[in-house]
Amino acid sequence: MNNQSTYRIREIDARKDIFQIPDLIEFCFHAYLDPDGIEFIKKLRTTAESIKKQAIWSILPNNELNINGYVCINQDGTIIGNINLFPIRVLNHFAYLIANVCVHPDYRRQGIGRTMIEAALKYAKSHFVDAVYLQVREETGDVIRLYRNLGFQEDGRRTGWICPVNVSGTNNSIELRHEKPAWNEKRNYQIFFRKWYPETILWNLNYDPRIFQFGLFNQIPWILYQKRAEFFKIVDPHNQILCWVGWQPTSTFSDTLWFIPTDSCDEDRANTILMALRNRYSATKPVQINFPKGCYVRSFLNAGFFVQSRLVWMSKSVR
Repeated sequence: MNNQSTYRIREIDARKDIFQIPDLIEFCFHAYLDPDGIEFIKKLRTTAESIKKQAIWSILPNNELNINGYVCINQDGTIIGNINLFPIRVLNHFAYLIANVCVHPDYRRQGIGRTMIEAALKYAKSHFVDAVYLQVREETGDVIRLYRNLGFQEDGRRTGWICPVNVSGTNNSIELRHEKPAWNEKRNYQIFFRKWYPETILWNLNYDPRIFQFGLFNQIPWILYQKRAEFFKIVDPHNQILCWVGWQPTSTFSDTLWFIPTDSCDEDRANTILMALRNRYSATKPVQINFPKGCYVRSFLNAGFFVQSRLVWMSKSVR
């Protein structure tokens, strides 16, 4: 057991802490890092190397390095705990995202994590935001209980489904009738979109509303982005809408699929639709769908998707 007097918690000094923070995050989360997480750590290390090579970085304020939060330092000056705060906008209000909360295994169960979180909450309140948000892995029950004890409420449980590159060429014969959404369908679409992607979680899903256009405006994404973004509806032989689909190319490890089923889309139909989407979009790059926990699980699995993450989304008002 370590003596609490041998370590202290302070605000991040990005100009010097950036040399240790990536190592601690990687060490604590190595079993859960996805390609995007690995890329984040890589960017931190690249910035650290730039600081070494360019003296001008040493005089820049911390906010220019875009690393805010707190660290816990032991008696040797080693960072043993970290918590980051990222400014975000949720429901048209400014807020903070709490992320990368980690404590070295040798120093856990001593209240360090709780103290860092309390410091982050105090920081957020002093900066006049309305709320703070975070995501925690579902399997970390002790951590979830800690956040609840600190006043966080659960906004939802989400499963991150990912489909790897489809190199097998199986089921390529599956085709579905898809059409451009009509303007008079927009209200119905909005109801189901909010059902599957409520505003309390939409802020961190790479959502761009300009992709989801109706009627004559359906061509705007191609003009705006010069990308191959797609948005369409899938209908049954009776012209009944089964779902809406959005495909959003990204510069990250995987592209984003938006799957927005109606009440007419049962598990079997969803299975067929998801398999068709897999064939259409995963030929050269993985695709991912974020969806509420427990919904269409059999359909996702049968269509070749795998669970990438199971996250609990939480928030706390600090007003």
